[in-house]
Amino acid sequence: MFAGLPADDLAALAGVVQEQETHSGEVLLTQGRFGDQVLIVLEGAVEVHRNGELIEVLGRGALVGEVAVFTRNHRNATVIARTDACIGVVDGAALDSLASSIPLLSERLGSVVQIRRTQ
Repeated sequence: MFAGLPADDLAALAGVVQEQETHSGEVLLTQGRFGDQVLIVLEGAVEVHRNGELIEVLGRGALVGEVAVFTRNHRNATVIARTDACIGVVDGAALDSLASSIPLLSERLGSVVQIRRTQ
């Protein structure tokens, strides 16, 4: 997602990421709730559950929660820390603002949202 972004753009992104330590089993995002944050898995792993069923395990570098933020809708899945993890939390409005000023980031986020909406 972020590979190949210019250093200035990566620095701007890093400026809006808040690191958060989580513990195995901790619920990070809840299906059905309004989405106002995007998470980046910095270390560890998370599980994505939809309607109570495990659908995916994601690790370092994974982005989660972006569909709800960019469609301004409710979460379509619950995300649970599979291991103790370090998560980057990005406010949806801040990411939306960055995407508006960084065309490559906007393009990549748009592609991910489109793919995930069809899953």
